[in-house]
Amino acid sequence: VFESLTDLKNEQLVTVQLLSEDQVRSQILANIDLIKSSIPIQVESIVKLLQIITQSNSLTSALNTNIHAFTGLTNAQTPYIGPISTRFYDENKTYALNFFAQTCNVINGTAFAGFYSLSPFDSMSEHLQWPLYYPYLPNKIIPNATVDGFFSGCTPLDGLLVSTLDCLYSSTCLKNFADYFPDLNQTNSTWSNGLSASFQKRISVKDLLSELFVEEWLPVINYPQYFTSCAPKRCTYTEINHMNLVYSAALLLALYGGLTILLRLITSFLVSVFFKLKHHSTNNNLNRGTVCIFLLYKSLDVQTTNIIVSKPSLIAYKQLQKSHPDSLECSCSNIVIPFQKFVIWSPRLHQLCSSDFITENWISLVSLTQLGWLGWDETNWFGFS
Repeated sequence: VFESLTDLKNEQLVTVQLLSEDQVRSQILANIDLIKSSIPIQVESIVKLLQIITQSNSLTSALNTNIHAFTGLTNAQTPYIGPISTRFYDENKTYALNFFAQTCNVINGTAFAGFYSLSPFDSMSEHLQWPLYYPYLPNKIIPNATVDGFFSGCTPLDGLLVSTLDCLYSSTCLKNFADYFPDLNQTNSTWSNGLSASFQKRISVKDLLSELFVEEWLPVINYPQYFTSCAPKRCTYTEINHMNLVYSAALLLALYGGLTILLRLITSFLVSVFFKLKHHSTNNNLNRGTVCIFLLYKSLDVQTTNIIVSKPSLIAYKQLQKSHPDSLECSCSNIVIPFQKFVIWSPRLHQLCSSDFITENWISLVSLTQLGWLGWDETNWFGFS
């Protein structure tokens, strides 16, 4: 999570024009989606690498789940330790395949986890094959109780990845832990209440891990800080004004009056009288049509004005944005702005991350087993002993 947050903080918003608050949020969410899309690939690569290294080098898990070790003496009476890979039983495969091809150095098998009561001798002797309901055993071994949503595997990692952790949401299931680990009753934590079932998604740990156990990234955008970082040099917008009809009529009368006086001064009286007598009716119609066309044109005439506002404040910008949303453009003084200057990241993690189930106290208590000498019962809570 920390690495992903660092990647997000190092991202930069590059834009020549000042963006609105909605546009900034869209840019931030797009970057989050881009980084989130790469996380599953990175997690899958790391998990696969760990599994390959464990299998290819025959590394023994801390719980000895993938190796059955035995000791003996050579012909020269030298002690030795002989490790054998444990075998996973698959009921859909033949005995030969189960015996030779289902070993933990070849596959990553998983089985339901449960509590088993076994003597130390049985725990040791039956450790070679699992799950413990292996059909070729003389006596079928069944768990005393199952752990819902938990799996065991060749390694604890294999089992954990496919687990859905259902038991942690169920107070009934969690009571089994108190029965098998009495020390849990002496703690003051609220582990017995379990996780809130209302947030249960029933998805595997592998899927949760691919999301880094983040439920929601929740970026908090400080838009005033973004505005300050952008430092707009100027904003321009366009005003569109329609010509006033009364003004158009007054203008027409003024032009008509001026032209009339001018014509009277330069045209002889006789020619004027003759022309008016001959074309009296035609001119009346022409003058009326001319007046109507002129008034109509002026009423539809649009006057466009570009207005420039230098270094506007945030309040002035928001007012202009409301009044001129389509034409307003503001150029930034700084076209590259780091996200960390105006974004605060507050990811909401899965509730497991803040629960008692990941504390050192809980882990140490459920890691302890009741050990006994030969003939005594021993309790194990994995899918195999």
